[in-house]
Amino acid sequence: MMGQPLSVGLICPGGGVKNPENEMGKYKPDDVTILAERIPLAKIDVEVLSRFADEADGAAVRLAERGAQVIALNCTSGSFIRGAGYDREIIERLERSCGLPVTTTTTAVTEALTTLGIRKMAMVTPYPDAVNEIEIRFMRDSGYDVLSCKGLGIVQMNLVAQVPFDRIYSTVRDAFTPACEGIFVSCAGFRVIDYIRGLESDFGRPVVTSNQATLWKLMRMMGRTEDLKAGSLFTK
Repeated sequence: MMGQPLSVGLICPGGGVKNPENEMGKYKPDDVTILAERIPLAKIDVEVLSRFADEADGAAVRLAERGAQVIALNCTSGSFIRGAGYDREIIERLERSCGLPVTTTTTAVTEALTTLGIRKMAMVTPYPDAVNEIEIRFMRDSGYDVLSCKGLGIVQMNLVAQVPFDRIYSTVRDAFTPACEGIFVSCAGFRVIDYIRGLESDFGRPVVTSNQATLWKLMRMMGRTEDLKAGSLFTK
C-alpha cells in the first residue's frame, strides 16, 4: 500500500481527551490520516469497562463510511476486561459489523510483546487495583508473566492524560526489576510515546506502550514497515 493515501480508524474512549490520535499523529507517516470515533467512558471501573466494547459496532460502521481502511478499538482496559480471548471476540464482532480488518489495543500490545521477545514484563498502569488484577490475569492467561505491576489508582478517565511524565517515569522506576525482559506502560490515555526511546536507554529494556503498539499494528496491517522512531518496536 506504499504511496497511496491511507486512513486508519480509532474507536476511543470519550470524555474530550484526544490523546490517542494526537500521540499517533506525531509519528504516523505523512500519507496516513487518522480518523476517530468516541464512546463515552468517564470512569475506570470494572463494570463500566465491561460495557465499553458493546457499544463499538456503530463507531466501526461510521469509521468505515468515513473511509477508514483498518480500525482499532483503541482502549486497552476495554479490550482485556473480560479476560483472555475477549479481544479476539471484539475483533470478530466488529469485523462482521463494518467489513474491515480490525484490531484492539490489547491485541496489538500482546503481538508487540511477542515481536520484541518479551514474556516477563514490568507493567505500569493508571488503573485502580481491581482493573490491574484483571490485566495481570489476562497477561498470564495469554502466556506472559507480569513480574511486577505498579498502578496509579486513577478512577476518572479524563485525569489519565494529565499525568506528567515525571510521575510515569518514577512509577516505571518503581516497577522495574532486573529480571524483566521489557516494560509495558498500559493505557491509551497516557502520554508516553515521546519518551519511549529515553526509557529504553535508561532501563536497558524494550518498552511497549498502548498507543505505540496500536500504531505499529495498524501500520503492519496495511503493509507499512517504516521505522517511525517510536521505540525499538518499529525496528522489528
